[in-house]
Parts: sequence; C-alpha cells; structure tokens
Amino acid sequence: MTGPIGTVAWTSDTDPFDDPASLRRAEISCNLDNQGQLVCAPTLSSSQGGVIWKTWTDGGVSAYGSLTNPITAPSAHGGLVNLGEYNPCTPTSCYGSQQASTLLAGEFHPLNDQFWLSYEGRWGSIGTINSGPRGPVFQGFQENFVTEIINGFPVTVPTTSTYMAWYNQGANAPATDDGNHPWLVAPSTSATVGSPSYATSSATFVTGGTGITLTASQSSLAAGYGAVTTYYRFYPSGGILSSFAAYSGPFGLRAGIFALADGVYKVEYYSVDGLGNVEPTHTLTLVLDNTAPAVTINQPTATQYPHNATLILDYSASDGTGAGLATVTPKMDGAATLTDGHGLQSGGPAINLLTEMTVGTHTFSVTAADNLSNTRTISVTFEIIVTADSIKSDVTEFAQAGAIKSSGEANSLLAKLDAAAKARAAGQCNTAASDYRAFINELQGQSGKGVDATAAAIMIADAQYLIAHCP
Repeated sequence: MTGPIGTVAWTSDTDPFDDPASLRRAEISCNLDNQGQLVCAPTLSSSQGGVIWKTWTDGGVSAYGSLTNPITAPSAHGGLVNLGEYNPCTPTSCYGSQQASTLLAGEFHPLNDQFWLSYEGRWGSIGTINSGPRGPVFQGFQENFVTEIINGFPVTVPTTSTYMAWYNQGANAPATDDGNHPWLVAPSTSATVGSPSYATSSATFVTGGTGITLTASQSSLAAGYGAVTTYYRFYPSGGILSSFAAYSGPFGLRAGIFALADGVYKVEYYSVDGLGNVEPTHTLTLVLDNTAPAVTINQPTATQYPHNATLILDYSASDGTGAGLATVTPKMDGAATLTDGHGLQSGGPAINLLTEMTVGTHTFSVTAADNLSNTRTISVTFEIIVTADSIKSDVTEFAQAGAIKSSGEANSLLAKLDAAAKARAAGQCNTAASDYRAFINELQGQSGKGVDATAAAIMIADAQYLIAHCP
C-alpha cells in the first residue's frame, strides 16, 4: 500500500527559511516490507510554494504558489507572534456553557515565557503597514453572555464560549482594553506630595526639599510575571521637556544638589507592569517656592534717638508670588513686647522712649515666614542717648504728667540742669558733673515724696549718662 496520507508545507534544511517559494510538500508514504510490516517514512517534494508568517520584528506575510489558499503577498496584516493561551472563564462563570475545559479557567500561560515587550513595546503597537509583527496573538476562550428575564428580573447568563485569537483587533488597529481581557489592565500610579507643601484653591506650592512619592500597583495577573516599574520626569511649565527616569524613591524639584528657579513645574509619571502594559501618563502641576519673604524696616533706623523722643515702628513683609505669608514676628531686643507690655505693631501706637525704653543700644528685628517655612529675618540696631536738652524735657514731661508734684520742685530741678548745660557747653565737664550730681541728690531725696519713684529713677539714670559722656 502506498500513497500520501497527509501534507504540510515544510522546508529542507538548506532551503531559505523565509522564502515562500522554497516551501515543499511533506508527504508520508507507507509500504509493506518483505515481512509484511507497514513501514512509513516522510519525504519532501520539490519546492512548490506556500505561505510564510514571519514572527519577528518587521516580518510580513508572503505567499507563493497554490499549495494553500492564495493570499495577496505581501499582506498588510504582517506577521503574528503567538505568545500563549488565556482562558478568561472561571469554573463558576463558565458552568453550563460550551466551555471546552475548566482546566485552565482564569489562567494565563505565556508561550516560552515570551512577552510583547520583547517585540513591539506596548501592547497593540502595529508599527507601519507591511511591518510587524502584527501581534502579539493570544489564543483562548471568550465567554459570551445574554440577558434573560428570570422571575421578572433581567439576569446575565453565559451561553457559549468561543475559541478565538486576540491580536490588534484584526491587525489594523491597536488592541484596546474593553474590560474583558485581564492581561490588558494597565497599572495604576498615584503621587503623594510630602512636607513642606501648601495648597490653595489654584495651586500647590512646594520647596526643593519637598519629597514627591510615587506609589504604583498592578493586577495580580501581571504581578506573577514581573515587578511594576515607574518612570517620571519634571520640567518648567512651557519649558524644554526632560527625559523620563526610572523611579527609585521620593524625589524633589532639584537638579542634583542644586536648587532650581522658582516657578511652575510639571511632574509627569506612569508605570509599566510585569506584562508590559503601560499606564497613561499622569501630570501633576506644582509651584516651586524656595524664596523667603521680603522684609523692609523703615523705622527705626540705624541712628541715635534722644531719650525724650517717641518712636512709631514702620515695617512690612511680602511673599510676592510665593506661597503667602504665614507669620510676621517683630521683636525688640529679642522680646515680642516692651517691658510694660507695649506691642510692636507697625504704624503704632507710638513708643515713648523715656518711659518705655532704657538708654543704650537696642536691636529691632522682624522675622517673616511663608506657608512653606521659608524664613527671613531683618534687624536694625539703634541707640538711645541723653542730651543736655533732652534731660530738661524729662523734667517738663514728668511735671505735666503729675510725676513731679509741684512746680517749685520742677523749677528747682530745671535750674540745676540749666547750670550743668551751660558748663557742659563751655567744655567744663567737672563743673557740669557737679551740677548733675546735685540734680541726682535732689531726686534721691524727693523720690517717692515730691517726685514719683519711677520718674526719679529714670531722670537719675539720664543724669549719670551725661556725667559719663561729657565731650
């Protein structure tokens, strides 16, 4: 008995493997040997042609001859890469349908550990017409459902399972995730902005030290075939796009150890899961603010003020286009108020230097912090002094305030100060000192009697200053 039992298209080892014209007919011929046993052996015919589906990058489909059904060569559908089997059914969902087997229900089995990332990058990438491969292809069962009215309610029930292949929806368009193919579920990435940060209704402000954390998750199916990888970049809004980098941990808006210019920045990020599914790129808009508020002190100035003067503080702070002022803290000699509790507001009320501050050097400072804790401190050092005229004004002011209880006492004190001022102007410091000591002695005798004790102590200190500072 002889004759072909079946035919397949094949090549000889010496034939060009990608030339459809080189395909031969593979025949199995069987004969009875001398002992009456059936002996079968394969043979190859001469080159007769057939169809070649190239499964590598840029592979196409080409045909020659009439060994199989003719196709147009080269085909616009390109080559196919068969990457494995997938069965979307579960034993429960496919029960009662024409599911061929529950053995692989709900499972995904790649062929030889191959993934589409090794071929075309993203799932469904088709390149240009007549280049390929047009894949990947997955063969498996697609469950079909119908809606039936049961007990008056619509119920979705399985009907049949169709064995089919999924590949680029006919190889002319990228495959899309219609919700029925778990291997097409893209990963999901979220961004968390750390501290310091400050959000308004229109913007989120950060500094170069603010950490941005990206957290990615992937489907349980993808997790079985590799870790999820996240990529990110940031660049000035409207500026040159930077390259994406692999995310390895929290990052800030910095260029290495160097600060970037303040302004609006775009942060873009996405992830690729273990099956090569690529998440759509997310964009986060942040305003970088590394600049502390501006602080201006107009009053006091770095000068000398007579002890009988008054001082109205004048200062301001602004954060410009930054995150906004959080606090503005004025201090006099490190304290938030004067010794009598007088506040340090800009614009008043006025500070009476005679009664609220002592003679000597003082430092006024203003510290401004924005909502990101960017902080700036500006200070001014000034001096309160006593002059021959200012001490006379001490007596006049205290007399008007009732701290010197009689005009006679006030006139007696002024007479001593007039004599001291005349001697001081003439350069007679010893005579002036003698007159000022007489002034001090009188105040010590009247303190708590004809002169308020606090007022007496202030005037005594001013007189001692003049004794120590005679030109």
